[in-house]
This record gives sequence, C-alpha cells and structure tokens, in this order.
Amino acid sequence: MKDETIEAFQRGENWAFTEIYRRFLKPIQSYVGMKVQNESIAQELTQEIFLKAFRFSSSYQLGFAFTTWLWTIARNTVADFRKRPLLEQSPHLQDHQVPAEDAPGLDPDAEALVERRSLRRMIFRISRVLSPLQRRILWMRIVVQLPYQEIAKRLGMTAAAARCLVHRAKAELQLEKMHDAMIELL
Repeated sequence: MKDETIEAFQRGENWAFTEIYRRFLKPIQSYVGMKVQNESIAQELTQEIFLKAFRFSSSYQLGFAFTTWLWTIARNTVADFRKRPLLEQSPHLQDHQVPAEDAPGLDPDAEALVERRSLRRMIFRISRVLSPLQRRILWMRIVVQLPYQEIAKRLGMTAAAARCLVHRAKAELQLEKMHDAMIELL
C-alpha cells in the first residue's frame, strides 16, 4: 500500500480510510467468517475491526508494516469475541430468558485444560530444542504472520536467510517430534 495513503490514514483523512476499507474489507470479512462460522456476526466483527482501525489510526507507527497492524487488530478482535460468554456472543439469544442451570459454565472444561497442558509441554519442548533466533523467527513468521521481507528487515538479514532459518527451525521441530515418537515406541 502506498505510503501517502497510510500517512493520510494516520492523519485521519477520510479518503485514505475509504481506500483501506475498500482494499481490506473482503479479506478481513472472509477471515472473520471462517473463524466465527456465522455470517451476521462476521459482518458485525468486521465493522468493529474497521471502527477500531479508524479510532486508533494515530497509534499506527509508520516504520512498521501496515498490514501487520491491521491484521493484528482483526486477530485480537476475533480472539476477544471468542472469550465473551455465549450469551454476549449471540445478540439474538439475549432477548430470551435462559434458566441458570441451562447457561454454559464459565469454568474451562476438561478438554480445554488438557489442550492447554499439551500446548505448554509443546512450548517447553520448542524452547528446549530451538535456538533463541529460531524461536524468534518462528514467532514472527507463524504467530505474527510477518512476510519474509519484514522479518529480514527487522533481523538485519536477507529474505532468503529468513526463509532458510524458518525452514531449519521447522525441520528441527520435525526431528524432535520423530525422536519423541521413537522414545514412546521403546
């Protein structure tokens, strides 16, 4: 996206926001729809995402990728929505009275606890196997979803070197996974 559009957006100029909205509406709405599996809620959340982007446009820092900033707002908005109690998520359910015994509990269920423990073990294994640079580059690529060019710029390397490091880190994790499977067989 052109720097002049981003700078104008940051200054609060309406034409720039309109251009950003036009360019990113469909991809963001598609992402949100895939995550929430409800078209009307996806539309509401998409509007909320763009409202947040407009409201907090001055918080965007020009030295960083605009797309990363916007997609972070989208991911966080979806994550926040998923944390809401079920009755808050579905406005059409708020009109109906639900007996307390039929309302979903706020305590995590056993499956969620098992998943969380499994995730902790996996993170511990990753931190044990990978170097700090490998952990950082995987975080930037997989979690933050930065393009290789942005990773390379932030780490002071070429995009090819960043790609290579991501590939090596993933290969290292695969080796560790195979090693663990072999240990379990013995």
